[in-house]
Amino acid sequence: MSFFVQVTFDLKDSKSSDYLKIEKALSEMGLVRTIEKDGTIIELPHNTFAGVRNDPNEMSILKAVENDIHIFSKQEGIEGNVFISVAAKWEYNGFPFSSAVVRK
Repeated sequence: MSFFVQVTFDLKDSKSSDYLKIEKALSEMGLVRTIEKDGTIIELPHNTFAGVRNDPNEMSILKAVENDIHIFSKQEGIEGNVFISVAAKWEYNGFPFSSAVVRK
């Protein structure tokens, strides 16, 4: 079964190189900063990554991503907070916004 996975995080006392390292690690887990909807590429907010994973259930995906992040953070000496969500049904949208643009 396919599940939508979203990870967002804040790093503690980190350098820009730490963000690049975690972006690479998440990418290797199949989680990226852009997703596609109806042929349109949606750029996710900074420090938010998403992807679709196949597995029999949500909990095994959640635990696998959680474990990979723990291993990575220990290896790299990176600390912070992370939020992981896994969903069987999902709908999403994304768009740039500005005080100069009002959608009707």
